[in-house]
Amino acid sequence: MVAVCAGEKDVSEDALLAVAGAADIALVNDDIAELPHLLRLSRRMMTTIKINLTFSMTLNFIAIALAISGVLNPVVGALVHNAGSVLVIVNSALLLGWKPRVR
Repeated sequence: MVAVCAGEKDVSEDALLAVAGAADIALVNDDIAELPHLLRLSRRMMTTIKINLTFSMTLNFIAIALAISGVLNPVVGALVHNAGSVLVIVNSALLLGWKPRVR
């Protein structure tokens, strides 16, 4: 079940903020035709989050294992960690240009 809040011009701002806080999706305007796009975007966002978590945990696990074995220098380990963070941010930023496929 998904709760949707649509903005109305005649409602007070406090009431709208209270309702929007309880809703899963808050539409800025009354265009309900945006819901399929928003649902596809939310699925894509959850996929991106799962990919980012998997990548960062795997990278950190490998870096920690190499550091424990003495193969990885602490400075190189810090650089690997920062490079992984940058890759996660770049992967997340790809959502800014996301457009749904037209079927």
